Amino acid sequence: MRFEHVNDRLCWIRVRGKFNYSIINAHAPTEDKDDEEKDKFYLELETVYSQCPRCDIKIVLGDFNAKVGKEESNYPYAGRNGLHEEHNGNGYKLVQFATATDMIIGGTIFTHKNIYKVTRRSPDGGTMNKIDHILIQKKHSSDLKDVRCK
Repeated sequence: MRFEHVNDRLCWIRVRGKFNYSIINAHAPTEDKDDEEKDKFYLELETVYSQCPRCDIKIVLGDFNAKVGKEESNYPYAGRNGLHEEHNGNGYKLVQFATATDMIIGGTIFTHKNIYKVTRRSPDGGTMNKIDHILIQKKHSSDLKDVRCK
């Protein structure tokens, strides 16, 4: 129904189905970027999200460079089944976005072995991270059947 390229980091598509879906694809700045650039990204993401029709089921997915921890304060927007014990700065910003938009971070709510949670391995194979995420509105969370890698 609609496609919009917002910038090098964001685009969204609106798809017709039994229900209409607004799907936003994102590529967040890495952890080493300055806070100003990260804040600008999340402001743009919130703007795009707010432009999606209210009646659509909204899904946000992509590479957020965010390690989302298992901290109790993240619940109910992030579950207790993530890969990381603590979040990094980008993880904190992603949880803030999920809270502000009443979304859940899908990859943290399903129980899987750690090998099925990894979305990025370092070139030497020693460091494993989950930095790619899918978010869905909390009121539609039952539509999300499973999230895992591989």
